[in-house]
Amino acid sequence: MKRYQQTYREGILSEIQKDFSVIKKYFLYIFLILSVLSFLVYYNTLNLKKDREIAELIKEKNILIAENLKLQKEITVLSSPQRIEKVAREKLRMMPVSFESVRFLEIDE
Repeated sequence: MKRYQQTYREGILSEIQKDFSVIKKYFLYIFLILSVLSFLVYYNTLNLKKDREIAELIKEKNILIAENLKLQKEITVLSSPQRIEKVAREKLRMMPVSFESVRFLEIDE
């Protein structure tokens, strides 16, 4: 029985040594493949981050454009002559002036 166990162990050790020699033989190739794959995963991660940043910036840009258009519309409404005249009449109690009642002075320099 001991002899059987010893040959069994030697067989396993020789198999492990064979496997290890194969691994040693192809270690450089395996290392290169793993390095390239790691680089590709890292590069893809960076690209995904940049894509997310670009999408967020585009979204922010669109929000600012919409807000700018809203403010331009508000400026147009607030600067209309009809609205200014209405505010002048109601809040400031101003009256329209006819040019016939206006006196112009000439100043000689």
